Amino acid sequence: MPLDIEGKTALVTGAGSGICLAFAQQLLQKRCNVVIADLVLQPDAEETINKHSSGKPRAVFIKTDVTDWTQLQTVFDKTIDEFGSLDIVCPGAGIFEPPSSTFWNYPSPVDTAVASSYKTLDINLQSPIRCTQLAIDAFARQGHKHGVVVHISSSAAQVAASPVPLYATMGVKVVAVAPGTTQTPLWDASGRRGYVDEEKGDEYMQPGEIAGWMIRMVTEEEYGGGTILEIAREKSRRVELLNDPGPDMTAKGLRMSNLDLGMKQMMEGIEKSFGK
Repeated sequence: MPLDIEGKTALVTGAGSGICLAFAQQLLQKRCNVVIADLVLQPDAEETINKHSSGKPRAVFIKTDVTDWTQLQTVFDKTIDEFGSLDIVCPGAGIFEPPSSTFWNYPSPVDTAVASSYKTLDINLQSPIRCTQLAIDAFARQGHKHGVVVHISSSAAQVAASPVPLYATMGVKVVAVAPGTTQTPLWDASGRRGYVDEEKGDEYMQPGEIAGWMIRMVTEEEYGGGTILEIAREKSRRVELLNDPGPDMTAKGLRMSNLDLGMKQMMEGIEKSFGK
């Protein structure tokens, strides 16, 4: 559903510069209030804040470390307190560490054993996930039917290249398996056993089947670096880099006849957790 953004309020992380600042500026041009959540403001961001410090629409800067979940919660609360509503969330804060990534610097001056984390993942992955949860909660508490979350990804996610080491590494083969429903203690303890109905023809795979494919990926030349295999009963399928059709949920080992049970559990979780 399209959203008329005039008079609405947006929260944009990482808008102290770059793409997110440009997004914030265009929102303001369309008379949408904007809260910029970042650690610092570049001069053009400061100018934007000063230009829209009063009147309508307004822009507000709230210094925020997006890796700190308490600060994230606070900026959501302050946005609603300041403007009375929240309608658009852009979890746009991100880093691209020079010269390519701290992955190649070991030990890294940023990602240390003491920190027990990777700064790139904390900011570029975990923060957007947490922001999306907080956005859903905020929209639900306000009774909104129109909330929007806008994420920013990168074409680098579709290209295997050494400067993007989460996707490829030099001289090292990195592969992955994507199995269907496998009967393991982890699955048994997950509360999802009811999804699979063997009386309706659903089938579990066994750990040994998956392990066999993993051995093949290690030992056979056809499985080069970057290969991802979707594994069903007695067969596999390469997950394509672009335009992949997605898993065939009718295949044995992938089919779950009672997946609607999972949807019910999800809706109960949403009702319990968000918008209270």
